[in-house]
Amino acid sequence: MVEVSKSKFELERTVELILEKATEAGWRVPAIHDLMQTLSSVGIAVDPVKVIELCSPTIAADLLFSDDMRHYSALMPCRVSVYQNKLGETYISRLSVSAMSQMAESNVSAVMARAAAEMEKLIEELTV
Repeated sequence: MVEVSKSKFELERTVELILEKATEAGWRVPAIHDLMQTLSSVGIAVDPVKVIELCSPTIAADLLFSDDMRHYSALMPCRVSVYQNKLGETYISRLSVSAMSQMAESNVSAVMARAAAEMEKLIEELTV
């Protein structure tokens, strides 16, 4: 249910490039969660992890306009995690939206598949 790709770049550069590509594609970035920082504030040390929330307003609207599909808002916005392993390698992980869409009703499946395809375009040039 999760897809993982190795990044060609270090963590901070990967995050920067995802933000640039998302903005160029008309996507919004409602939040970035620095999980290493969050956990360190309570005394827990983990390797770097940043979770980027991504939203395509036009795709989101397709789900949110309909009472029949609005419950899928629990899966919104799309999230991409950029993390570093113990060797210092950077990876990009995300929910397999295409796999999830196959379990949804057909009208929702089409919207989710479109989101998945666009999100993959955002990161394809960054991965090995």
